[in-house]
Amino acid sequence: MSDNQLPENECLSVGYALRPRRASRGHPNYKETTNMKSIEVAAKRQNEDDTDTSAKRKKVNGAESLIDELYDENSSPNLNTSSGSSIRKTPPASKGQSKKAPTPKEKTPKAPLKTKSPKTPSIKEPKKRKTKFERINEKLEALGVMPDPYNGNCARAAIYRGSIKLTGNKSDLDQVVLSGTTDNCSHNFNATLRQLLQQPDYAGLDYEDGLQNATVFCDENCDEGRTYVTHICSGSPSFDSGKFHNHCNACKLFGKCIGDYREAHCDMCGKHWFTGMSGFPCPCQGEDSDDGYYNNGGCLVI
Repeated sequence: MSDNQLPENECLSVGYALRPRRASRGHPNYKETTNMKSIEVAAKRQNEDDTDTSAKRKKVNGAESLIDELYDENSSPNLNTSSGSSIRKTPPASKGQSKKAPTPKEKTPKAPLKTKSPKTPSIKEPKKRKTKFERINEKLEALGVMPDPYNGNCARAAIYRGSIKLTGNKSDLDQVVLSGTTDNCSHNFNATLRQLLQQPDYAGLDYEDGLQNATVFCDENCDEGRTYVTHICSGSPSFDSGKFHNHCNACKLFGKCIGDYREAHCDMCGKHWFTGMSGFPCPCQGEDSDDGYYNNGGCLVI
């Protein structure tokens, strides 16, 4: 036995092999045994690293071979795992078509939701209120009497001013506005609203022709039993031969009575003047009058 070795009686049995007993710090072989121990530990670690690396390589090679089997030409891809899941089979490619790997379906983006724009509130125009003039005409139309620009406006003006009432019944047309006798006939006259709505607004020279255009007759219907009713619009109706029955329908709101048939309405100043039989001009046009029949040098106001 050399000086560097321990005696056999100092070796210990460690399981499956014998190895020399570790020298103590004071023994001359302490450093040598310590170096051998560190070498053994390093070798053991290297063997463990090599074992792990080879195992990893085997796993990678096994995965690559498994992928090759899945996409093999003669075998359809079908992988049964331990969890029971399977890969979807792709149909075999037909002739003339190249084999391509299945591409995942692209999700089409959803269209954005349409947002309703706030509705602007519609402004309703207020209904136009009918005038009293229009309402009277509508009531008379409902009773069968149509508006006429030259007849019956004196009676319509009386309705407008309230001296004649309308209820909407047909009996309104049969109401008596004026009754009595005249200078030319002693028989009784009953002037109804129906007759007065047909009476001309301007009698003119009808008094010389026997009152042929008059609409009011006596109860006996004699030859002299004809007459006009004037100033109905003022609420004071009276019988007249026609000479002084002149209702101006050029004035507003069904017009008004102006008396003598020789009076006229001036469209320039809106007043009435005595035009006579020869047609005198209205004083508002610069003509002077010397008969004292006008007010303040203007037209006659009636």
